[in-house]
Amino acid sequence: MLADDIAVSDSDVDSSDDKIKMIQRLLLMTLITGQHDDARMCLALAVTAAKLGAAVANYTEVTELIKTSDSIVAGAKVKDRVTGTPIYASSSFV
Repeated sequence: MLADDIAVSDSDVDSSDDKIKMIQRLLLMTLITGQHDDARMCLALAVTAAKLGAAVANYTEVTELIKTSDSIVAGAKVKDRVTGTPIYASSSFV
């Protein structure tokens, strides 16, 4: 639970078509109202990523991009801004 007992749930999207429709609705809503709660959306995406096995960190700073021999970004060197500890994050898609 967060402030004022408002729960933040993970995003729930079943198919590619659902993802496209959700993004279209979100963009339309944002354009019409001029408002968007980007913090809540970011938190929902982080919760979803963590549920799917991603490592999620806050208060970090990317200090260097890690590239393959053919200059494709394959990860990042990240600094934990609280402890100063370097973190090496790799991915098959960046």
